[in-house]
Amino acid sequence: MRKARAVWAALLVAAAAWGRASEGAEKPIRVGLLKLSTSAPLFIAMDRGYFRDEGLNVEFKWFGAAQPIAVAVAAREVEVGATGLTAGLYNLFAGGVRMSIVADKGREAPGFPLNGFIVRKELYDQGVRSLKDLKGKKIGITQVGSTFHYQVGKLLEAEGLSLKDVEISPLRTMTGVLEAMQGGGIDAAMLPQPFPAAAEGGGIGKVLFWAGDKMKHQIAAIFYSEAFRADRERGLKFMKAYVRASRAYHDAVLRVQGGRPVRGRAYEDVLILVTRYTEQPRDAVAVGLPYQDRDGRLLAQDIPVQIRWFAEQKMIDKSVDAKDVVDLTFQAEAVKALGH
Repeated sequence: MRKARAVWAALLVAAAAWGRASEGAEKPIRVGLLKLSTSAPLFIAMDRGYFRDEGLNVEFKWFGAAQPIAVAVAAREVEVGATGLTAGLYNLFAGGVRMSIVADKGREAPGFPLNGFIVRKELYDQGVRSLKDLKGKKIGITQVGSTFHYQVGKLLEAEGLSLKDVEISPLRTMTGVLEAMQGGGIDAAMLPQPFPAAAEGGGIGKVLFWAGDKMKHQIAAIFYSEAFRADRERGLKFMKAYVRASRAYHDAVLRVQGGRPVRGRAYEDVLILVTRYTEQPRDAVAVGLPYQDRDGRLLAQDIPVQIRWFAEQKMIDKSVDAKDVVDLTFQAEAVKALGH
């Protein structure tokens, strides 16, 4: 009898443990993101079951611009944000909201098209070839304080100009920016892939240059809500899946041999996947998939540069110490656990 009771007790403990594990696995991790090529590692992790391998139930929540994602993470409507680093995000930090930037999700790098500066085709045909030619013209962005706003401002400064020399038109969404250019409402815009390719393919605009050929910029990142960061076990599991996917993306898309990019079956598979998730034509996506660190490592030294610029432009209420908003431990531990 005692033996039977002991067996039943052991079974009950095991069942309870299994129930807790199942509950943890079933509790969704909501990820706020955009339908952009920079989200490719997340698409890979979802499609190839990397999240599932870690026992995680991950759900994608789609947004039309970066700022609402930061707000959703702060409000705990999503656990993970995957989008651009904006004044709005830094303002949330300045206001006391505790979130953590934890990994790379796309940066500007020479030779890797990400954000393209597009000019309306009519103006290009008239001879517009540089930012100086656009003095007094309308430049479309998604929102004030967006990554596009930052890049336009920094690039103007590099040409001896400033934001005061152009008219910035916030148009909320990337689709809205492209539509405004098509209708002649703006003269130029900064947009990420695959929108520049779509603009050229549709005869709407012409890419003057790629931002990565002119500036270093950690344009997008993965960031965790305070509660998800505190959930160390699941936070690390998520990062392990993300690093695996970053490596798969890098090896398939960004590998170079003999000075030339490697283009094989793995590249085509990623291209098809990104095309499906972004709902953009294959040829538009193929124009260029953005640079991503193989291990998802953040370009952390760029964060204080961004904070300082946004503060100088009065786009954030007060400066923020980058040390308080960046947590590189999840990425470092994930790499250690996975090995090189």
